[in-house]
Amino acid sequence: MPTFLLSKKARRLTWPQWKSRGGCGLSHSTTRWVVRETGLPEAYWCDLTLGEIQDACVVAGREMAGYAQRQGWRGFAVKEYD
Repeated sequence: MPTFLLSKKARRLTWPQWKSRGGCGLSHSTTRWVVRETGLPEAYWCDLTLGEIQDACVVAGREMAGYAQRQGWRGFAVKEYD
């Protein structure tokens, strides 16, 4: 099963932009990881980019990229490996 990461285009989006496009939320465990790594509670992610989220927790990036891929959003995900 292929695994995806966020594309350069997707990495530039902020968390509110992602959510306004219908993007998924993160699982509880990845949200906790991002909060721990960034020092920001989710309520303060208004300026956080998806790239910063993926850098804080690669699993979070995989969750979002996989969601974008399943939704058929072109240009949001790049294949990491098969």
